[in-house]
Amino acid sequence: MYQTWPNAMLLLETPLQYFFGKGFGSIGVPTYYFTPALANSADNMYVYLYVIFGVFSIFFSFFFMMKFLSFGLTLSKSTKQFLIISLVILTGGITSNLFEASFYSVYGGVIIGMIVSEKKERDIKLNPNYQ
Repeated sequence: MYQTWPNAMLLLETPLQYFFGKGFGSIGVPTYYFTPALANSADNMYVYLYVIFGVFSIFFSFFFMMKFLSFGLTLSKSTKQFLIISLVILTGGITSNLFEASFYSVYGGVIIGMIVSEKKERDIKLNPNYQ
């Protein structure tokens, strides 16, 4: 159990995979079905993303955190709710693999719904003929 993260890095077999990642299905539940000898749960959202996307996951995480930190306190109520839910998910990702956890999937759905509804409201305001 204490070798989970180092073993996750061993899934990356070539230098190219360390940069680009190994792709979907290379870690987590899919490995238990298709390559049980290499199965690894990752137990961390950031390790999980790194094995799948490589260096790009670091850029994505950094960009998202900078975006999160750059928001001011004079935001709408829905934006503050979105940020609080996002913070819960990001901090939970430090200690668990959120993509395969049903508890966090509900919050992921809420965040996606909030993003879509905010976009639709913005589109309606900008275009009165929006359908």
